[in-house]
Amino acid sequence: MGNAGKLKGGALLLVIAMSVIILVILSSLMLMQQYSRGYFLQGNRAQRLENNVTSGLNLLLADAFIPEGSRLAMSLYGDTVPGDSVWLEKRPWGIFQLGLVATFEQGDTLRQAGLMGVKAEPNECYALYLANEDRPVSLSGRTVINGDAYLPPAGVRIAYIEGTAYEGGKPVQGTTHDSEASLPPLQPDIITHLLHDLEIVPDSLELISLPPPGDSLLRSFVPPALLLSLTDSVYMSGMALRGNLIVHSTAPVTIAADANLEDILVFAPVIRVEDGFSGRLQLFASDTLIVGRECRLDYPSALGLLNIDTAKVVNTIQPLLRVDSASIVKGTVFTYAPGRDQDMAILKIAQDALVYGQVYADGWLELKGTVQGSTACRRFILQTPSSLYENFVLNAVMDFKARSPFYAGSRLLGNARKGTVVKWVYN
Repeated sequence: MGNAGKLKGGALLLVIAMSVIILVILSSLMLMQQYSRGYFLQGNRAQRLENNVTSGLNLLLADAFIPEGSRLAMSLYGDTVPGDSVWLEKRPWGIFQLGLVATFEQGDTLRQAGLMGVKAEPNECYALYLANEDRPVSLSGRTVINGDAYLPPAGVRIAYIEGTAYEGGKPVQGTTHDSEASLPPLQPDIITHLLHDLEIVPDSLELISLPPPGDSLLRSFVPPALLLSLTDSVYMSGMALRGNLIVHSTAPVTIAADANLEDILVFAPVIRVEDGFSGRLQLFASDTLIVGRECRLDYPSALGLLNIDTAKVVNTIQPLLRVDSASIVKGTVFTYAPGRDQDMAILKIAQDALVYGQVYADGWLELKGTVQGSTACRRFILQTPSSLYENFVLNAVMDFKARSPFYAGSRLLGNARKGTVVKWVYN
Protein backbone atom coordinates (compact mmCIF):
# COMPACT_ATOMS: atom_id res chain seq x y z
CA MET A 1 0.00 0.00 0.00
CA GLY A 2 2.79 2.40 0.80
CA ASN A 3 4.41 1.85 -2.55
CA ALA A 4 1.08 2.35 -4.33
CA GLY A 5 0.63 5.69 -2.55
CA LYS A 6 4.07 6.77 -3.62
CA LEU A 7 3.28 5.84 -7.21
CA LYS A 8 0.05 7.81 -7.15
CA GLY A 9 1.87 10.85 -5.71
CA GLY A 10 4.59 10.60 -8.36
CA ALA A 11 2.01 10.36 -11.13
CA LEU A 12 0.26 13.44 -9.79
CA LEU A 13 3.49 15.39 -9.80
CA LEU A 14 4.19 14.20 -13.33
CA VAL A 15 0.75 15.30 -14.47
CA ILE A 16 1.22 18.70 -12.85
CA ALA A 17 4.65 19.10 -14.44
CA MET A 18 3.31 18.12 -17.85
CA SER A 19 0.42 20.54 -17.42
CA VAL A 20 2.80 23.36 -16.59
CA ILE A 21 4.95 22.55 -19.63
CA ILE A 22 1.90 22.41 -21.88
CA LEU A 23 0.64 25.69 -20.41
CA VAL A 24 3.99 27.34 -21.05
CA ILE A 25 4.04 26.05 -24.62
CA LEU A 26 0.48 27.19 -25.27
CA SER A 27 1.20 30.61 -23.75
CA SER A 28 4.31 30.94 -25.90
CA LEU A 29 2.35 29.99 -28.99
CA MET A 30 -0.33 32.54 -28.14
CA LEU A 31 2.29 35.22 -27.53
CA MET A 32 4.01 34.35 -30.80
CA GLN A 33 0.70 34.52 -32.61
CA GLN A 34 -0.09 37.88 -31.04
CA TYR A 35 3.37 39.20 -31.83
CA SER A 36 3.18 37.92 -35.40
CA ARG A 37 -0.22 39.52 -35.83
CA GLY A 38 1.04 42.82 -34.44
CA TYR A 39 4.14 42.63 -36.62
CA PHE A 40 1.99 41.84 -39.64
CA LEU A 41 -0.37 44.74 -38.92
CA GLN A 42 2.55 47.08 -38.32
CA GLY A 43 4.14 45.97 -41.58
CA ASN A 44 0.88 46.55 -43.43
CA ARG A 45 0.55 49.96 -41.80
CA ALA A 46 4.10 50.88 -42.76
CA GLN A 47 3.44 49.77 -46.33
CA ARG A 48 0.24 51.82 -46.46
CA LEU A 49 2.12 54.86 -45.16
CA GLU A 50 4.79 54.43 -47.83
CA ASN A 51 2.14 54.04 -50.51
CA ASN A 52 0.33 57.14 -49.28
CA VAL A 53 3.55 59.17 -49.28
CA THR A 54 4.21 58.08 -52.86
CA SER A 55 0.66 59.02 -53.88
CA GLY A 56 0.96 62.39 -52.15
CA LEU A 57 4.27 63.05 -53.85
CA ASN A 58 2.75 62.28 -57.24
CA LEU A 59 0.02 64.82 -56.52
CA LEU A 60 2.66 67.43 -55.68
CA LEU A 61 4.56 66.69 -58.88
CA ALA A 62 1.39 67.30 -60.87
CA ASP A 63 2.10 70.99 -61.31
CA ALA A 64 -1.47 72.31 -61.29
CA PHE A 65 -2.84 70.18 -58.46
CA ILE A 66 -1.66 72.29 -55.53
CA PRO A 67 -0.50 75.90 -56.01
CA GLU A 68 2.93 76.96 -54.80
CA GLY A 69 2.81 78.35 -51.28
CA SER A 70 -0.21 76.22 -50.39
CA ARG A 71 -0.77 73.59 -47.71
CA LEU A 72 -3.48 70.98 -48.05
CA ALA A 73 -4.80 68.19 -45.83
CA MET A 74 -6.84 65.59 -47.65
CA SER A 75 -8.06 62.02 -47.83
CA LEU A 76 -6.58 60.19 -50.78
CA TYR A 77 -9.60 57.97 -51.34
CA GLY A 78 -12.44 60.16 -50.17
CA ASP A 79 -12.71 58.77 -46.61
CA THR A 80 -13.56 55.31 -47.97
CA VAL A 81 -10.26 53.80 -46.83
CA PRO A 82 -9.07 54.19 -43.22
CA GLY A 83 -5.61 55.65 -42.72
CA ASP A 84 -5.39 57.45 -46.07
CA SER A 85 -4.98 61.00 -44.75
CA VAL A 86 -2.09 63.04 -46.14
CA TRP A 87 -0.77 66.53 -45.63
CA LEU A 88 0.74 68.24 -48.69
CA GLU A 89 2.72 71.46 -48.99
CA LYS A 90 4.54 73.14 -51.84
CA ARG A 91 6.71 76.23 -51.43
CA PRO A 92 9.54 77.91 -53.35
CA TRP A 93 13.14 77.15 -52.49
CA GLY A 94 15.47 79.17 -54.70
CA ILE A 95 14.92 78.15 -58.31
CA PHE A 96 13.26 74.90 -57.25
CA GLN A 97 10.05 73.96 -55.51
CA LEU A 98 10.08 72.23 -52.14
CA GLY A 99 7.52 69.46 -51.78
CA LEU A 100 6.47 68.15 -48.36
CA VAL A 101 4.31 65.07 -47.75
CA ALA A 102 3.20 63.64 -44.41
CA THR A 103 0.84 60.74 -43.75
CA PHE A 104 -0.27 59.25 -40.45
CA GLU A 105 -2.19 56.28 -39.04
CA GLN A 106 -2.65 55.11 -35.41
CA GLY A 107 0.18 57.18 -34.05
CA ASP A 108 2.60 56.30 -36.86
CA THR A 109 3.77 59.17 -39.07
CA LEU A 110 5.86 59.11 -42.22
CA ARG A 111 7.25 62.30 -43.80
CA GLN A 112 9.17 63.01 -46.97
CA ALA A 113 10.63 66.25 -48.30
CA GLY A 114 12.32 66.87 -51.63
CA LEU A 115 13.38 69.56 -54.07
CA MET A 116 11.31 69.27 -57.22
CA GLY A 117 12.40 70.08 -60.75
CA VAL A 118 11.41 69.20 -64.30
CA LYS A 119 12.82 67.30 -67.23
CA ALA A 120 13.35 69.26 -70.43
CA GLU A 121 10.81 69.23 -73.23
CA PRO A 122 12.09 68.28 -76.72
CA ASN A 123 12.31 71.94 -77.83
CA GLU A 124 14.46 72.68 -74.78
CA CYS A 125 17.03 70.01 -75.65
CA TYR A 126 19.68 72.09 -77.40
CA ALA A 127 23.39 72.67 -77.11
CA LEU A 128 23.13 76.38 -77.98
CA TYR A 129 20.45 79.03 -78.24
CA LEU A 130 21.85 82.34 -79.52
CA ALA A 131 19.40 85.24 -79.81
CA ASN A 132 18.87 86.57 -83.31
CA GLU A 133 20.59 89.95 -83.55
CA ASP A 134 21.14 89.66 -87.30
CA ARG A 135 24.77 88.69 -86.95
CA PRO A 136 26.58 85.35 -87.21
CA VAL A 137 28.59 83.60 -84.52
CA SER A 138 32.25 82.98 -85.33
CA LEU A 139 34.03 79.86 -84.09
CA SER A 140 37.74 79.24 -83.74
CA GLY A 141 40.15 76.79 -82.16
CA ARG A 142 38.73 73.63 -80.59
CA THR A 143 35.19 74.97 -80.22
CA VAL A 144 32.51 72.25 -80.18
CA ILE A 145 28.72 72.52 -80.54
CA ASN A 146 27.46 68.98 -79.99
CA GLY A 147 23.68 68.90 -80.26
CA ASP A 148 20.92 70.97 -81.80
CA ALA A 149 21.45 74.71 -82.11
CA TYR A 150 19.10 77.69 -82.43
CA LEU A 151 21.02 80.32 -84.37
CA PRO A 152 20.42 83.62 -86.21
CA PRO A 153 19.78 83.21 -89.96
CA ALA A 154 23.34 84.46 -90.54
CA GLY A 155 24.46 81.15 -89.03
CA VAL A 156 27.99 80.08 -88.13
CA ARG A 157 31.28 81.30 -89.56
CA ILE A 158 34.74 79.83 -89.20
CA ALA A 159 37.22 82.40 -87.94
CA TYR A 160 40.93 82.90 -87.36
CA ILE A 161 41.40 84.52 -83.94
CA GLU A 162 44.60 85.38 -82.10
CA GLY A 163 46.65 83.20 -84.42
CA THR A 164 44.31 80.23 -83.97
CA ALA A 165 42.30 78.60 -86.75
CA TYR A 166 39.22 76.46 -86.37
CA GLU A 167 40.28 72.85 -85.71
CA GLY A 168 36.95 71.02 -85.75
CA GLY A 169 34.85 69.40 -88.44
CA LYS A 170 31.22 70.29 -88.93
CA PRO A 171 30.57 73.34 -86.72
CA VAL A 172 27.23 72.08 -85.37
CA GLN A 173 26.92 68.37 -84.63
CA GLY A 174 23.14 68.42 -84.72
CA THR A 175 20.14 70.11 -86.29
CA THR A 176 20.08 73.90 -86.66
CA HIS A 177 16.96 76.03 -86.20
CA ASP A 178 16.29 79.75 -86.54
CA SER A 179 16.36 81.56 -83.22
CA GLU A 180 14.10 84.38 -82.09
CA ALA A 181 15.21 87.94 -81.36
CA SER A 182 14.96 87.26 -77.64
CA LEU A 183 15.88 84.29 -75.51
CA PRO A 184 13.24 81.88 -74.22
CA PRO A 185 11.87 83.77 -71.20
CA LEU A 186 12.61 82.78 -67.64
CA GLN A 187 9.57 81.81 -65.60
CA PRO A 188 8.25 85.10 -64.14
CA ASP A 189 6.93 83.66 -60.87
CA ILE A 190 10.37 82.29 -59.92
CA ILE A 191 12.09 85.55 -60.93
CA THR A 192 9.57 87.51 -58.84
CA HIS A 193 10.34 85.38 -55.77
CA LEU A 194 14.09 85.75 -56.21
CA LEU A 195 13.99 89.52 -56.78
CA HIS A 196 11.77 89.92 -53.74
CA ASP A 197 14.13 87.87 -51.56
CA LEU A 198 17.15 89.84 -52.81
CA GLU A 199 15.52 93.18 -52.02
CA ILE A 200 13.49 92.56 -48.90
CA VAL A 201 14.36 90.76 -45.69
CA PRO A 202 11.52 88.29 -45.04
CA ASP A 203 9.69 89.47 -41.92
CA SER A 204 7.75 86.26 -41.30
CA LEU A 205 10.75 84.05 -40.48
CA GLU A 206 12.52 83.47 -37.18
CA LEU A 207 15.77 85.43 -36.97
CA ILE A 208 18.95 83.78 -35.72
CA SER A 209 22.62 84.72 -35.57
CA LEU A 210 25.33 83.28 -37.78
CA PRO A 211 27.08 80.52 -35.79
CA PRO A 212 30.75 81.07 -34.89
CA PRO A 213 33.53 79.08 -36.59
CA GLY A 214 33.49 75.46 -35.49
CA ASP A 215 29.74 75.37 -34.83
CA SER A 216 27.04 73.77 -36.94
CA LEU A 217 23.37 74.43 -37.59
CA LEU A 218 20.89 71.94 -39.01
CA ARG A 219 17.27 72.80 -39.81
CA SER A 220 14.50 70.49 -40.98
CA PHE A 221 12.47 71.51 -44.02
CA VAL A 222 9.18 70.72 -42.24
CA PRO A 223 8.90 73.96 -40.20
CA PRO A 224 9.44 77.42 -41.73
CA ALA A 225 12.99 78.39 -42.64
CA LEU A 226 15.36 80.07 -40.23
CA LEU A 227 16.69 83.44 -41.41
CA LEU A 228 20.24 84.66 -40.85
CA SER A 229 19.93 88.38 -41.58
CA LEU A 230 23.20 90.32 -41.93
CA THR A 231 23.91 94.01 -42.43
CA ASP A 232 27.72 93.97 -42.35
CA SER A 233 30.23 92.20 -44.56
CA VAL A 234 30.59 88.60 -43.42
CA TYR A 235 33.25 85.93 -43.84
CA MET A 236 31.65 82.48 -43.58
CA SER A 237 34.46 80.24 -42.38
CA GLY A 238 34.68 77.01 -40.38
CA MET A 239 30.92 76.64 -39.90
CA ALA A 240 28.48 73.98 -41.03
CA LEU A 241 25.03 75.06 -42.25
CA ARG A 242 22.60 72.52 -43.61
CA GLY A 243 18.94 72.43 -44.50
CA ASN A 244 16.15 74.97 -44.25
CA LEU A 245 18.31 78.07 -43.76
CA ILE A 246 18.37 81.40 -45.60
CA VAL A 247 21.34 83.77 -45.37
CA HIS A 248 20.28 87.30 -46.35
CA SER A 249 22.81 90.12 -46.37
CA THR A 250 22.74 93.74 -47.46
CA ALA A 251 26.56 93.69 -47.58
CA PRO A 252 29.11 91.47 -49.35
CA VAL A 253 29.38 87.81 -48.34
CA THR A 254 32.56 85.73 -48.65
CA ILE A 255 32.38 81.94 -48.38
CA ALA A 256 35.63 80.32 -47.24
CA ALA A 257 36.92 77.02 -48.53
CA ASP A 258 36.43 75.38 -45.12
CA ALA A 259 32.72 76.26 -44.87
CA ASN A 260 30.38 73.25 -44.97
CA LEU A 261 27.17 74.38 -46.67
CA GLU A 262 24.39 72.15 -47.99
CA ASP A 263 20.94 72.97 -49.40
CA ILE A 264 20.92 76.55 -48.03
CA LEU A 265 20.10 79.80 -49.86
CA VAL A 266 22.33 82.88 -49.84
CA PHE A 267 21.13 86.32 -51.00
CA ALA A 268 23.53 89.28 -51.12
CA PRO A 269 24.60 92.09 -53.46
CA VAL A 270 28.10 90.61 -53.73
CA ILE A 271 29.06 86.97 -53.14
CA ARG A 272 32.58 85.58 -53.41
CA VAL A 273 33.38 81.89 -53.06
CA GLU A 274 37.02 81.26 -52.19
CA ASP A 275 39.26 78.84 -54.08
CA GLY A 276 38.79 75.18 -53.18
CA PHE A 277 35.28 75.36 -51.73
CA SER A 278 32.99 72.31 -52.02
CA GLY A 279 29.29 72.27 -51.23
CA ARG A 280 25.74 72.14 -52.50
CA LEU A 281 23.78 75.39 -52.31
CA GLN A 282 22.04 78.19 -54.21
CA LEU A 283 23.68 81.63 -54.43
CA PHE A 284 21.91 84.77 -55.68
CA ALA A 285 23.56 88.18 -56.09
CA SER A 286 22.45 91.50 -57.53
CA ASP A 287 25.86 92.93 -58.41
CA THR A 288 28.72 90.43 -58.45
CA LEU A 289 28.99 86.67 -57.97
CA ILE A 290 32.41 85.05 -58.26
CA VAL A 291 33.26 81.37 -57.78
CA GLY A 292 36.99 80.92 -57.32
CA ARG A 293 39.38 78.34 -58.69
CA GLU A 294 39.02 74.58 -58.11
CA CYS A 295 35.62 74.84 -56.47
CA ARG A 296 32.97 72.15 -56.66
CA LEU A 297 29.25 72.88 -56.39
CA ASP A 298 27.35 69.62 -56.49
CA TYR A 299 23.95 68.96 -58.03
CA PRO A 300 21.51 70.60 -57.70
CA SER A 301 23.31 73.88 -57.10
CA ALA A 302 22.42 77.26 -58.60
CA LEU A 303 24.27 80.50 -59.31
CA GLY A 304 22.08 83.46 -60.17
CA LEU A 305 22.86 87.10 -60.90
CA LEU A 306 19.67 89.16 -60.90
CA ASN A 307 20.36 92.81 -61.58
CA ILE A 308 17.52 95.09 -60.56
CA ASP A 309 17.30 98.89 -60.27
CA THR A 310 20.90 100.12 -60.50
CA ALA A 311 20.26 102.64 -57.73
CA LYS A 312 19.87 99.76 -55.29
CA VAL A 313 23.00 97.74 -56.01
CA VAL A 314 26.30 98.16 -54.20
CA ASN A 315 28.21 99.34 -57.28
CA THR A 316 27.05 100.81 -60.54
CA ILE A 317 29.62 98.78 -62.47
CA GLN A 318 28.62 96.17 -65.00
CA PRO A 319 27.03 93.16 -63.27
CA LEU A 320 29.32 90.12 -63.30
CA LEU A 321 28.97 86.40 -62.68
CA ARG A 322 32.22 84.45 -63.04
CA VAL A 323 33.19 80.80 -62.63
CA ASP A 324 36.97 80.55 -62.44
CA SER A 325 39.22 77.88 -63.92
CA ALA A 326 39.12 74.23 -62.82
CA SER A 327 35.81 74.74 -60.99
CA ILE A 328 32.82 72.44 -61.46
CA VAL A 329 29.20 73.54 -61.11
CA LYS A 330 26.47 70.91 -61.38
CA GLY A 331 23.16 72.67 -61.81
CA THR A 332 22.05 76.03 -63.19
CA VAL A 333 24.08 79.19 -63.86
CA PHE A 334 22.14 82.23 -65.06
CA THR A 335 22.04 86.01 -65.33
CA TYR A 336 18.89 88.13 -65.48
CA ALA A 337 19.27 91.82 -66.30
CA PRO A 338 16.28 93.06 -68.30
CA GLY A 339 16.41 96.40 -70.08
CA ARG A 340 20.19 96.56 -70.28
CA ASP A 341 21.71 97.07 -73.73
CA GLN A 342 24.94 99.03 -73.29
CA ASP A 343 26.14 97.60 -69.98
CA MET A 344 24.63 94.13 -70.14
CA ALA A 345 25.45 91.62 -67.42
CA ILE A 346 28.50 89.47 -68.13
CA LEU A 347 28.67 85.75 -67.44
CA LYS A 348 32.21 84.34 -67.64
CA ILE A 349 33.09 80.66 -67.58
CA ALA A 350 36.85 80.37 -67.49
CA GLN A 351 39.13 77.94 -69.27
CA ASP A 352 38.98 74.41 -67.77
CA ALA A 353 35.82 75.27 -65.84
CA LEU A 354 32.85 72.92 -66.25
CA VAL A 355 29.12 73.50 -65.90
CA TYR A 356 27.03 70.35 -65.98
CA GLY A 357 23.43 71.39 -66.51
CA GLN A 358 22.18 74.72 -67.81
CA VAL A 359 23.74 78.09 -68.64
CA TYR A 360 21.55 81.11 -69.41
CA ALA A 361 23.06 84.53 -70.04
CA ASP A 362 20.62 87.41 -70.40
CA GLY A 363 23.48 89.52 -71.70
CA TRP A 364 27.10 88.74 -72.56
CA LEU A 365 28.57 85.26 -72.30
CA GLU A 366 32.31 84.70 -72.34
CA LEU A 367 32.68 80.94 -72.60
CA LYS A 368 36.19 79.53 -72.48
CA GLY A 369 35.34 76.34 -70.62
CA THR A 370 32.84 73.51 -71.06
CA VAL A 371 29.08 73.29 -70.73
CA GLN A 372 27.72 69.75 -70.64
CA GLY A 373 24.09 70.59 -71.21
CA SER A 374 22.33 73.61 -72.68
CA THR A 375 23.72 77.09 -73.29
CA ALA A 376 21.60 80.17 -74.07
CA CYS A 377 22.83 83.74 -74.44
CA ARG A 378 21.99 87.07 -76.05
CA ARG A 379 25.52 87.61 -77.30
CA PHE A 380 28.99 86.08 -77.00
CA ILE A 381 32.01 88.11 -76.03
CA LEU A 382 35.70 87.22 -76.14
CA GLN A 383 38.34 89.21 -74.29
CA THR A 384 41.94 88.61 -75.34
CA PRO A 385 45.15 90.45 -74.42
CA SER A 386 44.99 92.33 -77.71
CA SER A 387 41.31 92.88 -78.44
CA LEU A 388 37.65 92.47 -77.57
CA TYR A 389 35.48 90.42 -79.95
CA GLU A 390 31.69 90.23 -80.17
CA ASN A 391 30.00 86.95 -81.06
CA PHE A 392 33.32 85.12 -81.27
CA VAL A 393 33.97 81.83 -79.47
CA LEU A 394 37.42 80.33 -78.96
CA ASN A 395 38.14 76.84 -77.55
CA ALA A 396 34.74 76.46 -75.90
CA VAL A 397 32.67 73.28 -75.62
CA MET A 398 28.85 73.24 -75.70
CA ASP A 399 27.93 69.58 -75.49
CA PHE A 400 24.28 68.79 -74.84
CA LYS A 401 24.78 65.10 -75.61
CA ALA A 402 27.20 64.77 -72.69
CA ARG A 403 24.37 65.49 -70.24
CA SER A 404 22.39 62.54 -68.93
CA PRO A 405 18.92 62.11 -70.48
CA PHE A 406 17.65 61.72 -66.91
CA TYR A 407 18.90 65.16 -65.87
CA ALA A 408 16.25 67.35 -64.28
CA GLY A 409 16.61 71.08 -63.88
CA SER A 410 14.55 73.97 -62.64
CA ARG A 411 11.25 75.15 -64.04
CA LEU A 412 13.00 78.54 -64.30
CA LEU A 413 14.43 77.75 -67.74
CA GLY A 414 11.55 76.03 -69.43
CA ASN A 415 7.88 75.26 -69.78
CA ALA A 416 8.13 71.56 -68.93
CA ARG A 417 5.45 70.29 -66.62
CA LYS A 418 6.65 66.74 -65.97
CA GLY A 419 7.88 67.08 -62.42
CA THR A 420 10.47 64.94 -60.69
CA VAL A 421 12.41 64.97 -57.43
CA VAL A 422 15.94 66.28 -57.93
CA LYS A 423 17.05 65.73 -54.32
CA TRP A 424 15.60 64.43 -51.07
CA VAL A 425 16.23 66.84 -48.21
CA TYR A 426 16.34 66.64 -44.43
CA ASN A 427 12.90 66.40 -42.82
